[in-house]
Amino acid sequence: MNLFARLFKYRATEGRSPQEDFLTEALAGVLESSLPLRVEFMNWLVENDLDLERVRVETQKTAGSCGRLDLWLEAWERSGERHAIVCENKVWAGEGDNQLNRYYRYLQKHPAKSASRTLIYLTPHPQCDFKPYDPMVRFREMRWHQVFKWMKAWAKGPDKEARPVVLVKELLTLMEEWNLSMELNASDLAAAVAHRTRVESRLRQILDEVWATCKVEGSKQNQWKYDYRHLLYRSPRIGAEKVLYLEFGFDFGSEDEHWNVQSLSLPSAYFALWGDGVGQLPALPDAWNHPPDYWGWSSKTKVKRMCIVEVKGDSLHSAYRDFFMAALQEAEEAISRL
Repeated sequence: MNLFARLFKYRATEGRSPQEDFLTEALAGVLESSLPLRVEFMNWLVENDLDLERVRVETQKTAGSCGRLDLWLEAWERSGERHAIVCENKVWAGEGDNQLNRYYRYLQKHPAKSASRTLIYLTPHPQCDFKPYDPMVRFREMRWHQVFKWMKAWAKGPDKEARPVVLVKELLTLMEEWNLSMELNASDLAAAVAHRTRVESRLRQILDEVWATCKVEGSKQNQWKYDYRHLLYRSPRIGAEKVLYLEFGFDFGSEDEHWNVQSLSLPSAYFALWGDGVGQLPALPDAWNHPPDYWGWSSKTKVKRMCIVEVKGDSLHSAYRDFFMAALQEAEEAISRL
């Protein structure tokens, strides 16, 4: 755990996470360690190349009825021109009640006669709804990963020996630990591939357990097809007169009136009977329905599904297996009565 993360661990919470305040203080502390860093950072934020000789950093600045400013940057050029920036910093929370509008109003009035005034909304989130309305006050939406990238490049500058590289690297490490860097490296991909492989292997194991118990007449084990891309088993044709197939597997990220797993991105299980022979089957239990339209399947299909959000208990393996086994038994009983 890096220096800033250790300090955060022992900071009082006061009933809420101080993560945003802590990150603001960490950024301000790094900026205060070097005037060249403050000058270059200020120019980067205003997208200009100002001849600055002084930059002041203040956190939690009182702004009267407009509230409290997370980060206040004020700079003076050698000519005497003044520039002001308000940074509203967010990590996990969204915009507070009319926050940006209040800070925008503050910049309209303070400081007087400034050459430029900028309100920056610094967040990992998508775009906000705020619209600037005064040409004298600029508004910029920025992302933490942009700050990360800029700081990383600054630390590698040509005169890096004279720069506070250690503090900057601590800030960069903190941002990486809090998933604010947006950088993807080879180790991330390797971990993702390994995780997916492990999960798919376990799901395949569940399907194999069920497939090994299939005793449907006329359905030989070596004639089943396994689709590794979609994690499903499909039987050969069952019956001589009417076409009938069994299929069971997992469906990922689907949503309809019967289930909703899209927000969780978790796989739900299904067991299907499809083909012309479905219409000749005796009545199936109520849980068997027509597939949703987005599947694009024929109406001559009956499907039983299990939404993952309905699972109780800790063992998803058991829940999936029990579902498949119960559905298989119901399907076999219906087929045996044909």
